[in-house]
Amino acid sequence: MDKLLFALLLCAYILRSRAELDPQETDLNPLEWWLFSEAPDPWEAPPPPRLQPPAEFQRLLLVRVLRAEKMVPAMQEFVEAKLGSEPPTFDLASNFEKQSTSRTPLVRVVLAG
Repeated sequence: MDKLLFALLLCAYILRSRAELDPQETDLNPLEWWLFSEAPDPWEAPPPPRLQPPAEFQRLLLVRVLRAEKMVPAMQEFVEAKLGSEPPTFDLASNFEKQSTSRTPLVRVVLAG
């Protein structure tokens, strides 16, 4: 692992010297990232200024990478914000007529809970 990390750092240094890697991509402010990653609700916390404004789905990706234990409430809020708190209704007859063909079957997955 140490050799791989050293190789990555060396590669980044070479790419920066060739102007093939933007210095802003590698110069991070650890305090800004720490404040975001340690927030009690990271999906609501402002990310580091350089990343603002991230799209809502990109914010989910940041939460997944930095705070995987907070992913479930983040996903719940994302789905509620996009679809509402009530699950969408499913009309089998309407969906069968509109979306199903002899080449495209209609598959319904029912999950408990």
